[in-house]
Amino acid sequence: MVIHTLGPAATDSFAAAEHYNQVKYAGQATVCGHPSFEEILTTLAGYHGDELVIPAAFKSSTLKAGWGDIHYALLEQLTLRDCFMTVLDPIVVVQRIGADNRIGYTHAATAQLLERVVSHVSVQTCASKYLAY
Repeated sequence: MVIHTLGPAATDSFAAAEHYNQVKYAGQATVCGHPSFEEILTTLAGYHGDELVIPAAFKSSTLKAGWGDIHYALLEQLTLRDCFMTVLDPIVVVQRIGADNRIGYTHAATAQLLERVVSHVSVQTCASKYLAY
């Protein structure tokens, strides 16, 4: 069994997939990290019979869709098997002293939060909080 999710291992999604692997498969499945969820979703046909761990808060700036939209759009290709909650790594706002580009990097799911918390920045999204950092 292969469980696909966002990589690298430092992402919350990878940690959640590892947790799911331990709980459901006693660690016998392989967790495969990908550069983005968009990459996984556009190549679903190659993963027939595998599983996908994706956060309910997932939002894609590239696909202009969130998990709910994607779930309904791919009903013929995906079967929702399970839902679970895990603890996430903290979200930290880091300011580079001396930088004056007024750009804030974050994951698409937290873009609106960053816009509310930090004023006067143009928000750029990344595939994960890890890449944003």
